[in-house]
Amino acid sequence: MKNLIVSGSSDKKIKFWQKENQWAFSQTITDLNSTVYALSLNESQNKLISCVWDYLIMVMEQSEQNKYWTVIQKIAVKIKGCRLCFIDNNTFAFQPFEKEYVHIYEMSNTNKQFTKTKDIPVEGGQDYNFFPQQFIKSKCMLVNKNGSNVSLIRIKSNFEFIIQQSIDFRTHFAFGYMTDDGQYLVTWDDNSKELDQIILRIMSQMFIQYLSYICFKFLTQHQISNRCKDCNNYLPGYNNHFFMFLNLITFIINCMIQQQLFINQLFKKTMVF
Repeated sequence: MKNLIVSGSSDKKIKFWQKENQWAFSQTITDLNSTVYALSLNESQNKLISCVWDYLIMVMEQSEQNKYWTVIQKIAVKIKGCRLCFIDNNTFAFQPFEKEYVHIYEMSNTNKQFTKTKDIPVEGGQDYNFFPQQFIKSKCMLVNKNGSNVSLIRIKSNFEFIIQQSIDFRTHFAFGYMTDDGQYLVTWDDNSKELDQIILRIMSQMFIQYLSYICFKFLTQHQISNRCKDCNNYLPGYNNHFFMFLNLITFIINCMIQQQLFINQLFKKTMVF
């Protein structure tokens, strides 16, 4: 939301700023007894969830009339947590602290209250509170850090959760954020003490089909050549497909190298330490 800023901190308050002609402080929610560790707006941006260190998830809603935020639900949890985020208007994920599962909460159509509906197993261990949980809508992917691991969880159309990849940083002091388009995960950890850019590009189905076609043609012609007495008829076709394959791989590698060089230059120019 471009005209709204929400903050939460160890002052046990959630504060709102809104912009009309200029930014102005608008509201404070004080129904808290402990530090606020995470905040997340839903897709329609009329509901806000927060996880508080005193074993509580708070759900807030904005009034359509006066735009005022009020607490509509307090969810008591057995294990406190510091990461949560909305997946859509009716669903959010919550990571209990240092536990090897993610809770999924869904809103009931009858009483409009959120309840826990499933657990997603993830890698875990000793943890630290930074590194926010994210949902990347364009990739239908939940980014969840727990312990030293960052799990990339694909959410299918039937709401099946599949761990696509788990990245072990070998330290729980790992911090990062994924770009909104889901292409890059920028991280820092106390082992490397450097910014890393992890390329998350996934080859398109068309590209996979093209590679499959080239491999099929190569294998087919190779089998035919074993039965062919005159290899001169085979070699031109073999060379064409083989060198097409090599040129394609070379092109991809060059693109990745140039892209990495560009990113490194960009970070050198823009990052201030």
